[in-house]
Amino acid sequence: MNIVFRSSRSIPTRSVQSLFRRMEFSDWWTLKDIKWYLEHALFVVSAWDRCTLAGLGVLTGEGGGTAGVWKHLTGPWVLSDYFAGDR
Repeated sequence: MNIVFRSSRSIPTRSVQSLFRRMEFSDWWTLKDIKWYLEHALFVVSAWDRCTLAGLGVLTGEGGGTAGVWKHLTGPWVLSDYFAGDR
């Protein structure tokens, strides 16, 4: 497994939907729901195993000081690995 991390909201919505369905997390979300979720996130980091989305970290907030971190992982690694180096 060769995981590559990317910090971008530009993630194919079908890849996110496939990840959510594999994880049985919000597997009912439509592509429109996923697009809205990514567009309104404060920060997004994705983990790719070649062309397969293997994980997703999303920072959300309502603009008033409350934030949430959502980790959607399918592998034996954690997104904190992304922050191990200088980014």
